[in-house]
Amino acid sequence: MRRVIGLLALTALLVGSLSPVAAQETGGRMAQVEVQQSLRVTRNPDLVAGASDTETLATTDLGYHLSSVTRDAVLSLRFGAQLLGDIGEGTFEVDHPSAALRYDRSGTPVALSARASLSRRDIGYLRPLELIELEDGSLVVPEDIDALNGTGRRSSSSLSLTAKSGRDGPTGWSVALRGGSLSYQDVESEGLRDSRRASVELGSHVDLSRTLQLRGLLGYELQDEEGSAQIATRSLSLDLFLRRPAGELRAGLEVARPDAAPDRVSLTTGLRRELGRTGWIDLDIGLTALEDDDTRVVAAFGLERQLSATSRVSAHLDRQVALQSGGETVLSTAARAGWSRELDRQTAFDLTASYSATDALGVGGRSGQVGLTAGLHRRLAQEWRLSIGAEATRRDAQGEDSATSGALFVTLGRDWSSRF
Repeated sequence: MRRVIGLLALTALLVGSLSPVAAQETGGRMAQVEVQQSLRVTRNPDLVAGASDTETLATTDLGYHLSSVTRDAVLSLRFGAQLLGDIGEGTFEVDHPSAALRYDRSGTPVALSARASLSRRDIGYLRPLELIELEDGSLVVPEDIDALNGTGRRSSSSLSLTAKSGRDGPTGWSVALRGGSLSYQDVESEGLRDSRRASVELGSHVDLSRTLQLRGLLGYELQDEEGSAQIATRSLSLDLFLRRPAGELRAGLEVARPDAAPDRVSLTTGLRRELGRTGWIDLDIGLTALEDDDTRVVAAFGLERQLSATSRVSAHLDRQVALQSGGETVLSTAARAGWSRELDRQTAFDLTASYSATDALGVGGRSGQVGLTAGLHRRLAQEWRLSIGAEATRRDAQGEDSATSGALFVTLGRDWSSRF
C-alpha cells in the first residue's frame, strides 16, 4: 500500500510539473468547486433477508477540480470528501476522502497517459453496485463486490502509466504499467482480505493491408492476497481487425497461464458499427476454455444511441472468466443500461439499471445484485440543481434467501467554476 501511495505522489509531482508549461500555451486552466447536499431514506440498507429496518442519512459531498486543457495535453486533478450524518444513530463522520489524477498528452511521437486514484469508504454506508465503473468502454467490477457487508473501512488505490507510438501508422507499439491495491480496517466480513495487483503489457500492431490489421499483446501480472500465495500470470493475445466503411470486424485469441490456477484459452469474434451521427454499437462473443475442460461463454456489448433530440439510451455488458487475487477462477458478469429524456429545457428524467454476478468456477457459489434507479432532475435559479428519485436493489446468493432494499432520496447541488 505504501509503495502504491508513493507512486501516486511521484506521478502527481511529475505530471503537475508539466501543467504550468502546457497551460501557458493556451491558458485553458479552470478551477471548480462542487457542493451537493442529500437526504436519503433506505429500507433494509444492509440487504439482510427478511429485515425491515430503516436508515436515514444526510450527506454533504464536497469536491474540488483543477483542469488544464491545451492543444496537446489534458490534465485533471480532482479531490473530494463527504460529510455523513446518520440521523437514526445520531452519529457524524467524514467519509469518502478521495483524490484522482488524469493526464493525456498527444501531438508528440509518443503519446502518454497517466491515471491515479485513492479512495476510502465506510463499508457500512457503501452501496456495492456504485463501485462498478465504465472505463474505455468496458465495465470494471471490483473483485470484493460480493463480500462488502457489515462494518469497517475499505481503502483502494490504482495507478496506470501508458505510452503509445505509431497509433495511426502502419506499425506501432505500446507499453502499459498498472498497479492497484485494496485494504481493509476493522471489518466484519471474513471474505475481505488485503490484496495487491501489478502488471505490465507490451503491445504492437502492423497493417497487413489497407483494411487488415494484426495486433499482439504480451502481458505479465502479479497478484497477492493476504493469507494466500502470490500468483504470476503470463498472457498472450492476437487480434485481427478488418476495417469497414461503417465500422470494423474482428477476431481474437488469448492464452493466459497462471502458475497456481488452471490455464485459460479464449476465442472471440466481434464487430463495431457506427450508427451515423446518432451513436455506435459494439459486440464481441466467444468461448473461454479452462484446463480442466470447463468451457464458458464470454461476451462484451456496448451501445450508445441518441434516439431523438431529447432522449438517449446506453447499454453495456461484460461477461468474462477472470482470476482473483486469492486464486479463485470466477465467471464475472456485469451490465448497465440507462435511458434519459429531457422533458423541457430545465427538467430531465432518467432511468438506470445495474447488474453484477459472480460464479466461482470449480468450487460452486454464485451471488449477484441488481439495482434500478429513477431520477427527476430540475435546474433551478443561479445554477442550482434539484434531484429527487427512488432506488430498488435485490441481492441473491447461493444457499441464502433473497434480500431486497428500497430507498428515496432528494439532492440539491451547485458548482462554481472560474478560469485562471
